[in-house]
Amino acid sequence: GDVVPYAGLGARLAQHGHQVAIATHVSSEHVVRDAGLEFRRLPMDMRTELAPRNGRSGMNASRLLSVYREHWDELCEACLDACEDADLIAVSALGVPGVHIAEAKNIPSVGLYLQPLDPTAEFAPAMVTTASLGRHGNRYAARAFSSLGQAPVYRKINKLRTRLGLPRTNPDSWFRGLTKREWPILYGFSPTVVPKPADWPEFRRPVGYWWAPPR
Repeated sequence: GDVVPYAGLGARLAQHGHQVAIATHVSSEHVVRDAGLEFRRLPMDMRTELAPRNGRSGMNASRLLSVYREHWDELCEACLDACEDADLIAVSALGVPGVHIAEAKNIPSVGLYLQPLDPTAEFAPAMVTTASLGRHGNRYAARAFSSLGQAPVYRKINKLRTRLGLPRTNPDSWFRGLTKREWPILYGFSPTVVPKPADWPEFRRPVGYWWAPPR
């Protein structure tokens, strides 16, 4: 489901003369090709990996992170191949290797996220809770969610950074560095539905929905 809005955005970029490739899993190959875009394969069949097991739904944050951790090395290899000729790397919230690859290649990158993930005093991250934790608690929860979400793979991330000739880092300092550099994140949801929080910087903002590719 996450690939559909990116395919819609990619199709519109292609209409304006850009060459667009989407790197994703084979289960979404048809979405990319139906949009007239180049498909670049990432490992894993996510439908199989996240299929319900023992009568329980397989789609939850813990299971997703576990799958990515298990396949991290081959995922990084595929990302390196997918980004080989890129002059801009746009990443989803799970596309962390792409940001490090862009840094090493000295080319721009941008986050294209579908849910509000930046810390804000106005609400807690929806992946954690839909209840307010108070202004300080909301911001702390978002920072903790981002850092803890990367903690299980950060040794592997530093392995990738060493291979790319980049200095080692850790989740907290890396996220602080992205903010200091004003790394842009465009959020693909309507600011009418979720208004831009007052404490978000200008380079982190909702821009509206990326609709499915035109037919």
